[in-house]
Amino acid sequence: MYPSMSLIWSWKEKATALQIGTVMTHPDYRHQGLSARLMNHVLDVYHGKYDFMYLFANSSVLEFYPKFGFELVEEYQYTASGASVNESALRKLNVARDIELIQRLVYERVLVSRKFSTANSGGITMYHVLNVFNEHLYYHDEEDAVVMFSKENDVFHLYDVISRTPVNLKNILEDAEADVVFHLTPDGMDFELSPYKRDGAFFVKKGSGMDFPFGVKHPVTSEA
Repeated sequence: MYPSMSLIWSWKEKATALQIGTVMTHPDYRHQGLSARLMNHVLDVYHGKYDFMYLFANSSVLEFYPKFGFELVEEYQYTASGASVNESALRKLNVARDIELIQRLVYERVLVSRKFSTANSGGITMYHVLNVFNEHLYYHDEEDAVVMFSKENDVFHLYDVISRTPVNLKNILEDAEADVVFHLTPDGMDFELSPYKRDGAFFVKKGSGMDFPFGVKHPVTSEA
């Protein structure tokens, strides 16, 4: 669980959030109601302390979390058509060699987007840096930013842009006969918007009168 995380959207709205992650039961102890007991305990302990609780569930438990008041939230993905990541402006990073630079930017980062971002998620982001995107890390000298992306045929997948000051995406992207798919919610440019289909589902439980924002993509590098 990650109880110190915040969600920020619409330039000014800020909510506190508890992300629940890696819920699982050893095969020898399944079918004993242990997951339900654990969920009830978490809900009791943190009741009224956060604006939202949320989690990412795999496809085998889609009927489990609604029993505890969690609602499925549809995410949306942003695409920039006719664009690519400006690879010529980037230097590929090596985690072992550049770990101090990466950690400095991760733990001192500003919001990646004013439309929708997470804060206080450095530990989760470092997990993704070290274990998921370690071969997809690049440094943009002018922006003093770590750029996470991969390329599949003519499609660029942009996972994160990590910096200590706001980044101008126009310096990261360039015109090209390709597409850039964002695994976060970008701002500052015109994008195509479409429903995002993940393997599983994004569930949210409201703890206050605040509504969860529409048309956003939770940043992949702060998913537990």
